Amino acid sequence: MIPALALYGIEKRFGSTRILRGVDLAIEPGERHALIGPNGAGKSTLFNLIAGGARPSAGRIHLFGADITRLAPAAIARRGLARSFQSTSVFARLSVFDNLRCAAQFAERDRTRWWQRLTGSSAVDARAAEVLDAVGLGARRDAVAGTLSYAEQRALDLGIALAGGAHTLLLDEPTAGMNRAEAARAIELIRATTAGRTLLMVEHDMDAVFAIADRISVLVQGRIIASGSPAAIRADAAVRAAYLGEQVGAREDAWAGAREGESKGGRMGGAGGRRGTESAREAGKEAHKQVDNESGNDAPNKAGNEANTEANTETRKQVDNETGNDQQNKEQQNKEPRHPARDTHKGSPQ
Repeated sequence: MIPALALYGIEKRFGSTRILRGVDLAIEPGERHALIGPNGAGKSTLFNLIAGGARPSAGRIHLFGADITRLAPAAIARRGLARSFQSTSVFARLSVFDNLRCAAQFAERDRTRWWQRLTGSSAVDARAAEVLDAVGLGARRDAVAGTLSYAEQRALDLGIALAGGAHTLLLDEPTAGMNRAEAARAIELIRATTAGRTLLMVEHDMDAVFAIADRISVLVQGRIIASGSPAAIRADAAVRAAYLGEQVGAREDAWAGAREGESKGGRMGGAGGRRGTESAREAGKEAHKQVDNESGNDAPNKAGNEANTEANTETRKQVDNETGNDQQNKEQQNKEPRHPARDTHKGSPQ
């Protein structure tokens, strides 16, 4: 069977930075496939390449056996592939129904005359009405799209893709920004409306992933490290390691760190070495805390020292003043005439 969507050796570089490193992926017709991975793994970049927003540095992209690697986004959309973005992309000043009519007109472009596109056609209206009910927005038919809640706008986003007649859908984080109740409704909506269509979805909400996906692929550092059923992905050690923060592809650095820990721990084995390394780290942290505390005490100590210095200065000034006054008094006394003892008897008879 020809895959609905197939990627062969896809690479993407920005200058010397490699974002995607030889991605191979095949999705069967009617399959719901989830692409998961940590932030920065290259998921949105891969979506952009598939939808024609950018061209890969190497590799090929096939849609039902046709090479779409170099096609523009509009040409890819005409072949039946639609993409939603992380942010909503509705016509905010048109009604909900007119948003869907625009997409339905695109789907019916080859079966309607140009004047029918201007005046409307029963096929376009019927298609828009069908999708309107399917996405649960029948009660909001005439509402301006910009006034809808975020969850309703995401539903309308999905409706636009469906009304456009797409058989292959790329959904980029369809439940992002929703509370649990809204996300649960969105999951049910996606399951119901994508039945029989091929779906590739990027999602961080693992509840949504396991509720929707038939198969899951894990992208880490630009590479597919695992692909399989939800049960197989749950049990995959490499996947758990990726989501616990260990970088797959940097195992040599991890082993080097373990060997260093062994030497610091007295070569007591891998576990002992790691404990020695942790002890060294803790000792370093305590040393930093002590330095920080001492640094933190510097400010009050400095202020106290400055206060003592000022007090000592004032004391010295006072002592100097008193010393100066004593010196002046002594000089004054020395300048005054001294009266001999005989002068005291000046008035006595001879």
